[in-house]
Amino acid sequence: MSDILALKYRPKKLSDVVGQDASIRILINSIKSKDIHHAYIFAGHWGCGKTSTARILAASLNNPNGISLEPDINSPLIQAIFEGKHPDVREMDAAALGRIDDIREIKENIQYSPIECRYKFVIIDEAHRLSGAAAEAALKMIEEPPPETIFILCTTDPQKLKETIGSRCMSLWFNKVSWDQISTHLKTVADAEGLKYEESVLKIAAKRAKGSIRNALQNLQMLVTFAGQEKITQESALKALSAVDESCYFDMIDAILKTDAATAMLVIDRLLGGGRDVGEVLDGLVGHLRNLLVITTASSTSGLIFVTEEEAKRLTHQVSSLPAGSKAIMLLAHMIDILAEVHRGISLNMPPQIMLETFVIKSIVFNASIKK
Repeated sequence: MSDILALKYRPKKLSDVVGQDASIRILINSIKSKDIHHAYIFAGHWGCGKTSTARILAASLNNPNGISLEPDINSPLIQAIFEGKHPDVREMDAAALGRIDDIREIKENIQYSPIECRYKFVIIDEAHRLSGAAAEAALKMIEEPPPETIFILCTTDPQKLKETIGSRCMSLWFNKVSWDQISTHLKTVADAEGLKYEESVLKIAAKRAKGSIRNALQNLQMLVTFAGQEKITQESALKALSAVDESCYFDMIDAILKTDAATAMLVIDRLLGGGRDVGEVLDGLVGHLRNLLVITTASSTSGLIFVTEEEAKRLTHQVSSLPAGSKAIMLLAHMIDILAEVHRGISLNMPPQIMLETFVIKSIVFNASIKK
């Protein structure tokens, strides 16, 4: 496999965009009704499809055989749009080219009719990085747009955009993608590539992606490279991505419930081994406690937690080991509070291992106190 997965599986039609149902529905209905706004803000998490969706919208509206939800990917015009090379679809990275002169150049360019397309597009990545003067100039363009010109401002920090710009655009939000949706997408890609893998590796790659489809595909690429011609196993995935074995969270909570501080501290050694990011460890531990809390308090966990069938069984078993009734809720909530203190301590450069060991001791002491 020589192709870069993040590029090979970049979406080419709106229905291929993963995890952005509301925004994609708005765009699909706009295309169907031919009710296209002259300026959009695509805001949200990095790696979730903002720029890809901007290109797809440009391709759909400029499809050679008529406006279509499925642009002709064999057309040289459409290929040039997806490669970011068509002169009628201008892309600019405001982080690198956000000066007033760059906006003036665009303003001059859009005064002329499209060369080949129906609509000219101006796609500005990281639009919040425009300089003050450039943002004012961009506002003027958006206020008085030339005919057949559409602006798309992509940003990971929409609060930094001028309010006057935001008020003239249709804002669509691109959310972090849930790991179960990412895992499903990775399975589609892995099967299409003919990869040999254990199901658990998809979850590992998905969770390490932090809500980003692009990151997830890069993670899968790394797993393929690490495994070579061999089957991708859970063990190799944990090594290749320096990921946390989530069974450690079960082991730590089990040890705390059994007042076995020594075993819990050995688990901390495993969690922090290999230079793992302590922030990821804390997030994972809080997430585990949150799952226990949901199972303990909610009448149904449907749509609230996303775990494998095996993990669901282990969580249910662990809940049965918690103190009875409201004491279980008190213990879990208190442990989450302690982890918040741990996070603050680590942010002040306290040693992570000592802070986590303190979490273990405080949790054991509190558990013992509520049992009396």
